[in-house]
Amino acid sequence: MYIPLGIFRLTLATFVLIVHTENVYPIFKNDVNFGGLGVWLFYLVSGFVIFSAHDNFYRGRAKNYLINRLIRIFPTLWFCLLFSLAILYYARLMGIEVGLIRADSYGIKEFLLSLTVIGGFLNENVWGPLPPGATLTIEMKFYVLSAVIFFTVDKYFKNNGRGLFIFAILFLIAYIVVDLTNSQYRWFGALRYSPVFILGAAAYYTMKLGWQNLGATTIFILAALMTVHFTLVTGSSSSYDGWEPSQIRITTSMLFVSMFFLLNFLVRIHVESKIKIIDQFMGDLTYPLYLVQIPLLALIFMFFDMSGIIDWIILYSMCVVASIALHFALQRPLVVLRRKWRGKEI
Repeated sequence: MYIPLGIFRLTLATFVLIVHTENVYPIFKNDVNFGGLGVWLFYLVSGFVIFSAHDNFYRGRAKNYLINRLIRIFPTLWFCLLFSLAILYYARLMGIEVGLIRADSYGIKEFLLSLTVIGGFLNENVWGPLPPGATLTIEMKFYVLSAVIFFTVDKYFKNNGRGLFIFAILFLIAYIVVDLTNSQYRWFGALRYSPVFILGAAAYYTMKLGWQNLGATTIFILAALMTVHFTLVTGSSSSYDGWEPSQIRITTSMLFVSMFFLLNFLVRIHVESKIKIIDQFMGDLTYPLYLVQIPLLALIFMFFDMSGIIDWIILYSMCVVASIALHFALQRPLVVLRRKWRGKEI
């Protein structure tokens, strides 16, 4: 069954772009943490989609799932990273100041680490030229951990539901440990995003099994409570600032809950073929839009002084056009290869 989350995901990438263009259209400032809202909901969607994919396509095939994810992630990431580095190199040659991206303490070692995505765990300077890669590093950690979970559950648990329940509890405990020990910057610190990821997975299983399933419902309630707490202790998309129910955090938390209910509505509706094609195409643009916006905006801001809503629309349109180009040049040719590893047609 097709899950119509394409336009929803593109909206999240737009939230992130709003943050990156605050100096162009400052009316969006200070009211909502759009960066956090976009990134956290991405993790929520990932939890839903990944565990749905395992249930429908990857049982007993954890390796296929992980390879499919790597094919999806690396080509666009590598292009956008090289694009950012090319802009930095050109700016230095021309003596032009460049914003949004930087290369402080960035050398061959950092470049090689950034090519692996997971290198972001080892060196904080890896994502200077491409800041969205920092949140992608966290996403990759959950991809890898999910593959380990799928392999373990499929191999060692006769009852998949019991195995998944145990791992969900462990993830939520990890969140509590990170929060209580203030260890968000340790190697396991990314697990403080666990409630959001687990909430997405629990939403899928409660949809599939119904609320009468005690295990799925218990995890859903626990993850939901911890997710609300998470939104009230996190500043930007990733900064951990401790408990502070300020107006902006309360507003952002309420919007997160509203978007979560919208997601639950979307995954339960059936879409016709034409709407499916449009929604799927919008979803395909999400990942390139998320990555390309920083280097493209940096390049534009080097030469143009822009402000106001019209200029913001122009900037957004340029980012969408660039995303379309990346989709057809990099992502579309790999669809056949990804389907091969998936083994079934959605």
